[in-house]
Amino acid sequence: MTEAEARYSALYRLWQVYLHMRAWGRPEYDDLESEAREQFTELLTTGALFSFVEDCKRDALRVGISVPDRWLDVLCMGRVSPGQALPKADADHIGKILDEMYPMLVRLDPDAQPSASPSTDRRDAATGSMSDAVRKAGASLEWVRNEQPDLAPDAASGERYNKDQYDYIREHGGPAYPLEDDRRSTVPSWDTWTRYVREYLRLTDGRRNEPRRGGPTRSVVRPEDIADRRRADRDDKD
Repeated sequence: MTEAEARYSALYRLWQVYLHMRAWGRPEYDDLESEAREQFTELLTTGALFSFVEDCKRDALRVGISVPDRWLDVLCMGRVSPGQALPKADADHIGKILDEMYPMLVRLDPDAQPSASPSTDRRDAATGSMSDAVRKAGASLEWVRNEQPDLAPDAASGERYNKDQYDYIREHGGPAYPLEDDRRSTVPSWDTWTRYVREYLRLTDGRRNEPRRGGPTRSVVRPEDIADRRRADRDDKD
């Protein structure tokens, strides 16, 4: 395992714990990896979750990953219990952490395909379930396409959205992300918005956004506990 892979693995295990915590007690939990679900449930029922998260945190720090203190907050774990959903405030808190962690994971290993955050507001789209965050990002893209068609990428480029469109939404708001009273933008970061937009496009017209090569599927357990599974190479259709 290279240094970059070690850094990714350490952060990814922390990501997976928060991912499972956010989905715990919700229908989205069933959408997560079956082996990881079983392992997380065992950690929860045996009371070992706190120790496991502490191990993940130490590993992330040991390999030199600089993370905000709020990522290491374990307050929510005290309220994760069998048969009980995580309080909404805690789920929202973890959701914000996940939104910040995802771009860092992608920078550490752009080809790794980290699992996406589970939906907290499921919507039935024509081709599958769509979270509220994905729906809002898609609505903002459709809005800026209608409001400022000149900002759209050149057809020959093959791109379906760009930073100019995002910047326009950030400056002017729109129905999906209205400006606050002080005209401060409510749109998420560029990395987060593009991730939601890619998912929106995938759900609405079937275009997939796969990396050029598959990365290992990593679960909540340590690599030595569950063998890595490699995904078959796929062509990037974007």
